[in-house]
This record gives sequence, C-alpha cells and structure tokens, in this order.
Amino acid sequence: MTPYNDILNLKAKGFTNSEIARTAGCSRTTVISVLRHIQLFPAEELQGLSDLEIHRKLRVPPKRNASVLMPDVNRDRFAVALGFSKQQRYQEYLRDCQGRSLAAYSRSHFFDLIGPISPTSLNCRARVQIMRKNDSEPAFLVGIFGLSQLVKIIPLVGITPRCFAHALNDLLFQIGVCPAIVSTRRKAPKEFLRLLDEVVAFYQAELDFDQYGQRLCKSVAEVLYERYPTVSGEQARELVLEIEELFNKRSVPDYGIRTEDAWQLEKQFFQHLPSQRFILTEKRSVIVQGNFHVAIDGRYYSAPYTLSHQQLEAFITDDALTLCKGEEIICRHQIPAVAQSKYSTNADHMPKTDSEIPVDETSGTSLRRWARSIGPNTFAAINKILNSAEFEPHAFKTCEALLHLSVGGIFRRRGLEHAFTQVKAHPKWLNDYQTIVSLMEQYLQNHSIKSQ
Repeated sequence: MTPYNDILNLKAKGFTNSEIARTAGCSRTTVISVLRHIQLFPAEELQGLSDLEIHRKLRVPPKRNASVLMPDVNRDRFAVALGFSKQQRYQEYLRDCQGRSLAAYSRSHFFDLIGPISPTSLNCRARVQIMRKNDSEPAFLVGIFGLSQLVKIIPLVGITPRCFAHALNDLLFQIGVCPAIVSTRRKAPKEFLRLLDEVVAFYQAELDFDQYGQRLCKSVAEVLYERYPTVSGEQARELVLEIEELFNKRSVPDYGIRTEDAWQLEKQFFQHLPSQRFILTEKRSVIVQGNFHVAIDGRYYSAPYTLSHQQLEAFITDDALTLCKGEEIICRHQIPAVAQSKYSTNADHMPKTDSEIPVDETSGTSLRRWARSIGPNTFAAINKILNSAEFEPHAFKTCEALLHLSVGGIFRRRGLEHAFTQVKAHPKWLNDYQTIVSLMEQYLQNHSIKSQ
C-alpha cells in the first residue's frame, strides 16, 4: 500500500521529493504522482483518512466543486473522434484550468472520462443538394458539412447553372473551407453535375456519391417547406437563418456536443478555400438579330451591323460578355449589376446612315415607308418611336411588332390606322402594345370583321 499519510506529513514539514521517497520507502515517481493527484482535493477532505481510504478516494474522480474544473467530456470525445490525440486534449484542458486558476483532473482520470474513441473518416465530407418540392415552390441549395453535420441553406434565385454556381460559391465561402462534396447523381440535372465537377476541380476538392447526410437533408427539406411561406428578400433570409439555427443547435449523434461547437473544432481539418471565387463561364451560340444585337438573358448587346443574321459564339461570365467568330474576338461588353436599359450598345457597331444597311434588311427608312403606306397617323407614331430611341435599331423590334398587326387585309390596315388615331389623343398609349391591339380589335368588331 502506498504510504499516503507519510508522504503528506513529510511534504508538510518541507521535505523534498527525494527525501520523502527515501524516508517513506517508495520511489520518487510515486511521490510526485501522489502529490499531483492529491492537489485535486481540498486538504480538509483528506484529514483523518487512512491510507486505504485515501487510495480509494483517488481512484474515483472528484466531484465537481468550485476548485476543480470539470472537463467538457462531449467536446473532448468529439475532438478525439476527429483525429486529435487524448494528450492534445489534456494539454488544452490544463491550459484552460491554468487560465481560470482552477485545479485539474489527473491525466489518467481525464483519459478514463473520454473512454475509447476511434477516429472517423467522415469528418471531411459534405452533401450539397438542390431542394425543390415542385415548380411553384421556391428552391434551395442545402449543404450538410462534416461529422458535425452543420446545416447551411442558400435560397436559389432561379434553377439555372449561373444561379447554382452563385449559390454554391456562397455556401462554401460562408464556412470558409472546401470538403469532399457528396451529391446524388441520379436526381441532379446533367448541366448542374457538369458544373459541380468544374467547381470541385477549381477548389481542388473531391466529388463522392454515397448516402452521407441524406436523411438529414430530407429533414431539412420537410422543415423548409412546412415553414417557408411565399416571401422574398430580407424576410426569406431571416427565415432561412431561423431554420439553420434550429438544426445547428441540436446535439451531434453519439457525442452530445452541440453542432455549432462541433463545427468550430472540425473545420480545422478541412482544406481552406482560395481567396478567389470560382467564376462560371458559359458558352452559347447566338445570332445577330436584325437590330444588330444579340439577345442574352433578356438583354441585348450590340455587334457590328455587318454581321447581321450571322452566328457567333458568346462567352458569358457574371460581369462580362465576349462575342467571338471562330478564333477572332469580335467585341466585349460589361454586364452591369443593375441594368438601366435593356440595351448595351457600342455606337461604332451601328450604321451611320440607312444607306449602309442592305435594301432587303430592316432599317428606319423601310419601317417609315411601311408605316406611310398604312396611313398618316401610323407613320407619325412609328416615326416618333424611332426618333425617341437612343439608337434607331433599339426600336426596330417594337415597330415591326406593331406594323405586323396590319398584315391580313385592308380592314386590318384600317384598324391599325384607327388605333393610332386614338393614340394621337392619348400619347401615353403609344408604348402600350396591348392597348393598341385592343383598340384595333374593337374597330374590327364594330365592322363585323373577326381578327385573324
């Protein structure tokens, strides 16, 4: 039996560890170990106890009290599962005790509390999945990260590759790391899978396909569609944050540590993202229209008028458009974050006069000639529309759409002229296509002519 009382008494008298060992008849290592273990207990708890009673007391971890710091066992167990050694966790615990001026458990007691834990291989994975109940419901990009299964949700503005790339960038940069990404190949659109491959390659990550995070993704989807009303903007973001908080405050299964706290430990094992984000470059085939512009996502970008009706290749990023013909770069346009106009036009791309436009092509002259053949009020309206545009080709499509209403016989030509006569008295109607159609249809009905 270790002479606990002899060691304590000799230490109280000022003996050194070596002197205590020789006097008590034990090794110096035993003396050091006993003194380290005994300091966890207040002195009054050990007074009057026999060596056997002291021995039994030291074999049981002390109760939590004001002088001994209780380890965060769940946090330490999770850290060991991630790959930290028990010794690393014990050293951090000792530093914490020192910072708080509290006593610490012995290393053997600390190790006993943690128990046997095997490191896991799931700590560097993440599931990325698009959630959409049906076409009428909003869509989300849901990310489940690591062993802690941290939940992050990004509302998707639209189901397009560009929206997906923006959301995936936002998702990864919110957490600041790039894991091995897990996806479901059979459910994801092919263009999104190709894009996911590009993103993974750019961030030098990996792409896996398995069951990781699948059950949790389903739970997140159920809560999303149960709680997410038809809202947008800041309200939508607040609801998403509320749902994230709901899931991230739960305990990690088998470990008992809160998800948010677990993630702070786990993210140290992930590969950090580069400072530059992935930039999606889309390639599309486009036709230069009769107004000398190409149409991209509802906006129009000019090309040289000499290329009218020719096919070009468009390379589109978030903020720039490059038009090419074969290996030759034709022109570049900046894509504004907030568009003031539907048209982005380089004045050098436009013809100086209508004489530069081939006779069989649409021009301001040909449109005015067509309008004059219908009637003076039609000519006045078309002329006003053309003159009000910054560049006449901007108004070509509008004028053609209006003039085509006259095709189909003399009564339709008279109906359009009648409509523009009414517009003359109400100038604000000039830019309202549906109003002009209604006025024309009313004229045709009054003359018992069905619109074709």
